[in-house]
Amino acid sequence: MEQKAFEIEIQRIRPHLINEAEQLLKDGEEAEDVVQDTILKLWTMRDRLDEYRSMEGLAVVMVRRLALNQMRTITVRKLWSGKKDNEDKSLTPDAELSPEEQLVMQEQDGQLKALISQLPDKQQAILRMKHLDGMETEQIAQLAGCSEAAVRQNLSRARRQIWKCFKR
Repeated sequence: MEQKAFEIEIQRIRPHLINEAEQLLKDGEEAEDVVQDTILKLWTMRDRLDEYRSMEGLAVVMVRRLALNQMRTITVRKLWSGKKDNEDKSLTPDAELSPEEQLVMQEQDGQLKALISQLPDKQQAILRMKHLDGMETEQIAQLAGCSEAAVRQNLSRARRQIWKCFKR
């Protein structure tokens, strides 16, 4: 796809993409960031866009997935705000939460930290890079010296283990 055609198509679908992102994220700035990331990804794959039935459909799916990833990242950061060097850092209680809710969040914070510390070292590191540092799978794979599939598998195993234990 030529640059001019790409720009015209983006101008046409951009309002729809922003609307989708805002519905999920409830934050205009976050939505704008997600849409910008989507446009950048579409630009990098512009040579292959003709393979898809609808660029708009592809863009909407990308926005939704990026927005959901952003929501997960925000949720994890709210639940657990650990540092790279294993320094203990507790959640800062939100003024809007009742004392009971703050206590529950602190307990969940402690449980989550304990569960993560029980994971194998590689899974711990990959989980932290993905959810706390916000790194992409490709970057993690390069740093960890493994394939992207291995990173995804480690993330899946770590999340599954934490989820299974956290539900108990």
